[in-house]
Amino acid sequence: FRDMRLSGQSLGRVWGFWKVIEPEQGRFRSDILDDAIQMLKKYQIEPVFCLVGNFHTRPDIKTVLKRDRQGFPAFLAKWHTVTRDNRDAVLMVPIREVYGPYLDFVLKTWKDDVKIWEMSNEPGLLIQPPDGHTRWYLDFCKYTYETIKKEQPDSILLGNGVTGDFGMNMVGWCQRLNAEDPDYVNYLDGVAFHPYRCGLDYINGMYFRYRDVVRDISRTLKVRKPLWNTENYYLETAYSRQVNYYLNKERYGANEVARQFLDGFLNGVKATLANSTTSFYRPVNVNGLAAPNDVFAATNALSWLLKDM
Repeated sequence: FRDMRLSGQSLGRVWGFWKVIEPEQGRFRSDILDDAIQMLKKYQIEPVFCLVGNFHTRPDIKTVLKRDRQGFPAFLAKWHTVTRDNRDAVLMVPIREVYGPYLDFVLKTWKDDVKIWEMSNEPGLLIQPPDGHTRWYLDFCKYTYETIKKEQPDSILLGNGVTGDFGMNMVGWCQRLNAEDPDYVNYLDGVAFHPYRCGLDYINGMYFRYRDVVRDISRTLKVRKPLWNTENYYLETAYSRQVNYYLNKERYGANEVARQFLDGFLNGVKATLANSTTSFYRPVNVNGLAAPNDVFAATNALSWLLKDM
């Protein structure tokens, strides 16, 4: 947390593992996540609380839940729905009756510490969604928005969560939301997006895809909302390709990380809290020590240059 602040970060994403907060239905605890939130506050880093992580999961839900693979408590398994091609699945839980008590506890516990809420992570990351999934997600957003705004009128609610990870179409999810209800943006203060596979300069025959994707997402919105880049572990350029998911997060340098922030700001991105912790350190040496790298230095310098902007 100290290093996050030294590297110039002012926002930190907190992942809401439902299983950690409500391990059994109706039994809640706050201690594990509260440690992280209090440390962020200690170092003057604003928490962005991702309320439920991923609702999408694997088809073999019993195995997933028993092995604690996705952060969901086992009692949610009864609402597990497999996609039309049997490749993925989603937990479409009763919103008011089951999700409601969880949200009430989270809000009661952390409303004095958290003002920015990301509703869920990448809700559209499905190949062939089950019937009713898009409508359920929009009902989930509306319920979350109205519940939090009643307690916290000045809060910021982020939704949509479009991603390019795993080959997903960056605007396809936006189009599905529009087809269901183009007014859904009225229940968002900002649009979360994850610009994976979006080159910062030239890649795969395209120039400046990151910039274009930001503009393309904005064009799908009936009402313009600021975009928030809440996750992007890989920064792709002509010199740093995205390879081996989750193994090469550090394959870029100072030029790329500065370009990501500045290119986003130039094209209407409100905030970027996108990079993996592993990107800020040299590989661990023989003594088990990791030293800050050029990415660390670059974000430190950039934050100082932009401090009054």
